[in-house]
Amino acid sequence: MTPLNTLANLSFTLEPTYLKRWTVQDYHRMSELGILDSNEGTELIAGQITLMAAKGTSHVTSLHLLANALRDQLGSSALIRTQDPIQLDNFSEPEPDLVIVKGTVQDYAQQHPGPNHVYLVVEVAD
Repeated sequence: MTPLNTLANLSFTLEPTYLKRWTVQDYHRMSELGILDSNEGTELIAGQITLMAAKGTSHVTSLHLLANALRDQLGSSALIRTQDPIQLDNFSEPEPDLVIVKGTVQDYAQQHPGPNHVYLVVEVAD
């Protein structure tokens, strides 16, 4: 008798042409409709919805120390945002660990900062 192939011992790959490329508008709509779990960290990168890694204590501590040091240096000359979205284009809305942007909090009440607003993006690695 020939052994039965099960899903567990078969490998699958999807060609990129078979994947839907989500837009920022699609991504926001899925969140509004509850399709995306608000307790599960996701971000939109190049049209793909990705899960964000859990943050360890050293990651969080490093980020707070960096943000505090930068705030001391920059004062009110720029805005420091931590783990907040930036919209790079119609298919990418990552949430970097830290971003320094032009303007004030009120400047981003209606939209996230875009490439023209960003001075620096920082990702902290454990």
